[in-house]
Amino acid sequence: MNTDSISADTNKAHDSSVASSQSTMPLNSGRSAAADLAWSRLLRKLAIWGGFLLVMYIARDFFFAAFMTFLICYYTLALVGWGMSLVSPERERPWLRRLMTISIFVLVPVVLLGVGILVSPHVVAQGQRLSGWLRYASPETEAARLLEDFMGRSMFTSEFGRPGSPSYQQGLEDFYKRGERHSLEYNRFPSLEAWVEGSIFRPFIDNEREDIRSSLLSEGTGSQALAAWFTTNRAPELISEAKREISEKGRTAEEVTPLLRAAATSSPEQLLKFIIRNPTEFEALKLQWIDETLENKFDVVQKSPEYTERLRDAFATQLQYSSNAIPFSFDEYMQLAKVRQQGRRAFGEVFEKLRPPPADEDPASKDRRLREDFEAATKHDLFQKWWNSNSVAKFIRHHLQTLGNPDAASGWIERIIISLLNVPLDLATAFTLSLFICIDFTNLKKSMPMLRETWLREVYDEVAPAASDMGHLIGRFMQLQGMIALISATLTSIGLWFLGVEHVMVLGIATFLLCLVPTVGGIFAVVLIVVFSLFQYGGGLGLAIEAGIFATFVSLIESFVTSPRILGQKMDLHPVLLVTVLPLAQYFFGIWGLILATPVAVYVLHVLVLERGLPGAIGNSKTSKPESRHLRQHFDTMRLT
Repeated sequence: MNTDSISADTNKAHDSSVASSQSTMPLNSGRSAAADLAWSRLLRKLAIWGGFLLVMYIARDFFFAAFMTFLICYYTLALVGWGMSLVSPERERPWLRRLMTISIFVLVPVVLLGVGILVSPHVVAQGQRLSGWLRYASPETEAARLLEDFMGRSMFTSEFGRPGSPSYQQGLEDFYKRGERHSLEYNRFPSLEAWVEGSIFRPFIDNEREDIRSSLLSEGTGSQALAAWFTTNRAPELISEAKREISEKGRTAEEVTPLLRAAATSSPEQLLKFIIRNPTEFEALKLQWIDETLENKFDVVQKSPEYTERLRDAFATQLQYSSNAIPFSFDEYMQLAKVRQQGRRAFGEVFEKLRPPPADEDPASKDRRLREDFEAATKHDLFQKWWNSNSVAKFIRHHLQTLGNPDAASGWIERIIISLLNVPLDLATAFTLSLFICIDFTNLKKSMPMLRETWLREVYDEVAPAASDMGHLIGRFMQLQGMIALISATLTSIGLWFLGVEHVMVLGIATFLLCLVPTVGGIFAVVLIVVFSLFQYGGGLGLAIEAGIFATFVSLIESFVTSPRILGQKMDLHPVLLVTVLPLAQYFFGIWGLILATPVAVYVLHVLVLERGLPGAIGNSKTSKPESRHLRQHFDTMRLT
């Protein structure tokens, strides 16, 4: 092989290596450019969604109004679209669409108002009885009543043994010598008293006091009663205070309030005119007059025979709505309530007069009744001794006292009241916004794509498709979950009514609201029903077990029948995944996390993770309507460009 040929081969190899290196350079640079472009897109997406979430966080106080606006718009537009498909399927008539929209906004509130007029009296009556009972019921007393059935029985058996034992006979003889009777009725009476006072008497008293207050408020500035009260009670107090501040403490007229300055130099009549000319002072004076006069008038009203008769009628009327009949008449109850404070023996003597035993009572029945009184009284005494001295009982009592302490719950109640006061304003805002949005929805829909011609193009292209999908998911989810909650609440209300649980309508409404949260809401509904069945008058462990079993059965029907058929098929989300997501959503986002966890989880799973589109007919390109497919294709085209 000569050198020329070697040189030629070397040159060819060099040329080929250069060509190869030149051919690989554009490929490497293209890959680098693609990677840079991908990172740039990722950073833009993160910036867009970060800004979107920041805006949502800043506007979190308005989330309820925004959510209700969305729901009203969603269902109104769905109804209008359904109506347009029936009336004018081939041609779009804007005037007809607007007319249907206005009709829906007028008719739906009227229908809801009519339903409320039919249902609200019963719901309000039950709510008043429930709130009154809660005001009188003590967590410590109710817990002691439940524990006494178990602890008292075991302590009685360990100390006195079985009937026939010497210790039992000795205890029975000592109890007979004390002359106590009807101990079982005496122990049960506090629970009955709390129920009657809270559920029957307290609403009646509140209504009576409100009637007196309304009549006092209706009196104007020229009320003779106000003038007489001011001259007799308030004016002497103001004059004495003015003399004490100016004369005794040596203050000048300029150093005291204008009211005291006027009181130092004016007669009661002149001072009243001065106060009437000052709106702030007069309003405070009028409220003080109302409070004092209200108490005086109510004391007089309570002593009148008419008041007693109205209270008797209220007692009889409320019993008609109660599934647990009171075992006493009005007069019997009033006598027993009056004498209960005097102790067990006095209560037993009055009860014996009201319900005397049969004259021909056989010795066996009398002996059995005596044994029942002995066991009830002794179990109660033994339990009270344990309840007041045992360390475990003290621990339980401490937590129950904290639970029932009004001061501890005042902040929580205040926050709830403030939230409830904001609800009407938020609903009115949502209703007004929804009306304007739905009326002009066609023009708004045409105007929204114009954002692509502004500097918000990338934001629109990124957020609009996801917002459209989430809107469909949330609207469909609330519709389906509302159907599930209605079925569960209806079945629960029917079962509780047959079992004899009190406040069925209130518990039914609470079950419906709780079941709007999938799975977890049903569990909370079961717990609520068990607690009310356990502590209501005439209830107890037996009723709580029956109600709990039935409520659990309804919850299982929801979990394994209605939810899979209604929600599972449409949302395609396994209950295990939902139960896993709900606690996390509640921890980070509270109640809104529980409500929106399902549609968000469906979107993340099906769209972002599996990348197979929304489940069912919601936005699916194979099953959705042509306009929905066209909208999705439009968004896909925007992503590619």
